[in-house]
Amino acid sequence: MITLIILAIMIVYFIGGWLRADLVALLGLLALVLTNQLTPVEAMAGFSNPVVLMIAGLFIVGAGLFHTGLAERVGAGMIPYAKGSEVRLFFVLMVTVTFLSSLMSNTGTVALLIPVVLAMSRQLGTSPAKLLMPLAFFSSIGGTMTIIGTPPNLVAAEVLRSAGGQTIGFFSLLPVGLVAAAVGLLYFYVIGNRLLDVGDVPESVASHPMMPPLSVYAFHVQKGHPLIGRELRETLWSRHGLTVLGERRKGLAHRLHTARADTVLHEGRLLVSVAEEDVHRIARQEGLRYEHVSPRDVYGKEAGVVVFTIPADSPLIGRCLKESRLRNRYGLNVLRVIRPNEEMAMTKLKDVRLEQGDMLVAQGEWGDLEKVGDETHLLLANERVTDVANRAVSERHQLAAGIIMAAMVALLVFEWIDPTVAVWLAALAMVLTVAVRHMDVAYQSIQWS
Repeated sequence: MITLIILAIMIVYFIGGWLRADLVALLGLLALVLTNQLTPVEAMAGFSNPVVLMIAGLFIVGAGLFHTGLAERVGAGMIPYAKGSEVRLFFVLMVTVTFLSSLMSNTGTVALLIPVVLAMSRQLGTSPAKLLMPLAFFSSIGGTMTIIGTPPNLVAAEVLRSAGGQTIGFFSLLPVGLVAAAVGLLYFYVIGNRLLDVGDVPESVASHPMMPPLSVYAFHVQKGHPLIGRELRETLWSRHGLTVLGERRKGLAHRLHTARADTVLHEGRLLVSVAEEDVHRIARQEGLRYEHVSPRDVYGKEAGVVVFTIPADSPLIGRCLKESRLRNRYGLNVLRVIRPNEEMAMTKLKDVRLEQGDMLVAQGEWGDLEKVGDETHLLLANERVTDVANRAVSERHQLAAGIIMAAMVALLVFEWIDPTVAVWLAALAMVLTVAVRHMDVAYQSIQWS
């Protein structure tokens, strides 16, 4: 009877389309296990070995920690304890990377902390070379701390269980890992650092590309206003340098509807980008109330802002923005044009003739931004669009990611349920809470090899 109920609920969700079919299927599989309709072995039988699934699930859990910025926050939060001392900085960083890599991918942990290392090295006036190589080694040492620290631990544990029925606990490897960490700290402090070359690393790799400052305002379109029902192209606001980014319609305030030329205006808030000296004049002409809002309001699950550069072979070179058809054809709203050593007036953007090397700050739906960056020769994204989208959408869910990770570790430590089921409960929770943006991102986070 329970199986039939679960199957019926799955069919309803398959028909309704509220969740993706693969997500419903995995949730149904877990429900059958948790209600004792299937054993974990029976549920995973089609996948040859449950360890493969467990490792895949851990990649998704790690992606949630990285995309929300929680892992970066933990790493950066340890840095103040260095208190300006090079020796303290070394020990704090190595302890941090060891802790993080005991729960997450070694490679991802190192990539996460490299910007932190470079920034702190410049602040203390020391060479990052003395920290970067130890960082790599201690990420591997961290993998010896727990059973999920590195895939070989899981494989060995599964082979041991299959051969003799013995199991390895979550922290069974910790004594070995602590000894390895202590020996590593002693070696690098006494000998290793003296063997490393001293060199400089370009500042350009120290952090994510910075987003240029934007002036974003919200026009409040009240019920009965003459603008309601009109298409955006009829307003002719672009002549005054105003770019409409999207609508937050009444009753759907949590969703940003990206604006296009044929967008029909509704009651609600209209997010616009315009020079400060023009916003009051336009609002007065249209009889609208307005307020200054954070540029973060432009970001959401559906849309955001990305910086592109015009490459040498782009057909946009020599064209004006109004001739580029970026808005009508590709759904991109250009907010700023940045040209080295030259100031661009926002009111004249549509008449700017584009040149090689110009940077365009563009807003649009993530799918449109990814398409322009990946499938055309028009523009080159300064940073991978998918990575920008992942951070922008997921960073609001740090608390959820932390709770999910803590719950997963508790389930693994106390062995209340099968380890593979515990990991996949955490992985799917990361997707459902949007700590991982959606299932496609979850799949991309898995190192299939």
